[in-house]
Amino acid sequence: NVGLANAQGAVVVALDADTQFEKTTISRLVRWFTDPAIGAVAGNAKVGNRINMITRWQALEYIVAQNLERRALSALDTLTVVPGAVGAWRRDLIERVGGFNAETLAEDQDLTLQIRKLGYHIGYEEAAIGWTEAPDSLRLLARQLYLTPALARRKSLQRVRRPQVNVRISSAQCTNWVRVAQM
Repeated sequence: NVGLANAQGAVVVALDADTQFEKTTISRLVRWFTDPAIGAVAGNAKVGNRINMITRWQALEYIVAQNLERRALSALDTLTVVPGAVGAWRRDLIERVGGFNAETLAEDQDLTLQIRKLGYHIGYEEAAIGWTEAPDSLRLLARQLYLTPALARRKSLQRVRRPQVNVRISSAQCTNWVRVAQM
């Protein structure tokens, strides 16, 4: 939020401390904002330090589980995360939702969901590449895969409120649902 307070443009582009952009990344992200319906744009994060089997497997995971998934979700207009490692947001929308949430470990997802709730579309620019550093040991990988995401999901879900729906359920229906849940 300190950077946001000092930024002067209408679009805010972010990268992680361990990420390096290609020369065209920023221009490829920013060009989407000529469409007033776009609230944010996700870039394409790739593993830059493919130095051992652990980092090579992560590079494959980035391709399959993140970039292919992001491409599919974008086609369906259902993207829920603009990664902080390589992403861009409309500055006025960030300010409207209160800035980057400092109380969550998934501030990029939290911000994206808040912008979606305002009715804006989220884009994906495959050619906007950010090379990031992946954990290169099993210990660091386990920390990234298990501890950080679990905390992030818990905090992010606390902030995004679900709509309240009044539903009347009979005791028989409730009993059947409990049985299914216990299977």
